[in-house]
Amino acid sequence: MLTRTNDLAHEGAELLSQEGLRVAVEGKKSVADEGPLGPACLLAARLAVDPSDGLAARGLGSGMLAPAVAGGAERFAFRSLADFANGGAEGMVRGWLGGVSLAGDAFLGETAGSLVRAGRAFDRSGGGSVREFHRFLAEYQDPGATLRGAVQLMTMHKAKGLEFDLAIVVLERGGGRSLKLDATKGQHLRVGEGSQGRWVMELPSQNVCDAVPELSAEMERVRQESSLANLCLHYVAMTRAKRALFVILPPVKEPKPRGAKKGKGDSDGEA
Repeated sequence: MLTRTNDLAHEGAELLSQEGLRVAVEGKKSVADEGPLGPACLLAARLAVDPSDGLAARGLGSGMLAPAVAGGAERFAFRSLADFANGGAEGMVRGWLGGVSLAGDAFLGETAGSLVRAGRAFDRSGGGSVREFHRFLAEYQDPGATLRGAVQLMTMHKAKGLEFDLAIVVLERGGGRSLKLDATKGQHLRVGEGSQGRWVMELPSQNVCDAVPELSAEMERVRQESSLANLCLHYVAMTRAKRALFVILPPVKEPKPRGAKKGKGDSDGEA
């Protein structure tokens, strides 16, 4: 299954895993953001550093690691530091996850594996303190591991050069439009020539560009380049399948009758 962004791929992974399918997400993803386990382990590291952190304690107490902190924050921190001293960051993470019931959930299992790999990577890098591991975990990106017989989810960029028997391409609402808009919002160093001579600058906002003919023309070139990039990206996605290709389109918005008034419950988006 191919998507434009890693975030959408992970959303799809959660949905498929809830249906009992094995999934594997390719591409790097911040472990600290993965499902309920990633943020919980980040809070656990924070609480191990400072047992008086009430916010971290309350967050852990209401999440998947609640059993680990049931005996109190100080006891949890002491046990975490002991695990860290004996088994490094990997041992500490395994201690946190020891009481978690994965219940055959493939996505949670893969997330737990990612967290253990984060601890192992920290130990192999030379280790340090629990405080340093907290910072490391907040920034760690795991390349993931492919599961045999699993549905693979990855970005269209990642799929370049690969072939699959069957591919499902997921198109987001306004995907092409958002790519073009993103290209005109970032920092774009451009070179041009006007009546006053040559210039080099980062494109300013849309309003400023509209007021200056040279910049307006440059902004239009950025849009054209982005449209071509968008076309190439989707060409890559739709030529990966050897046997079958499925394209999932977003639902089409029904046009509203002209002059229709919105009620209090009406909105342009979905609830």
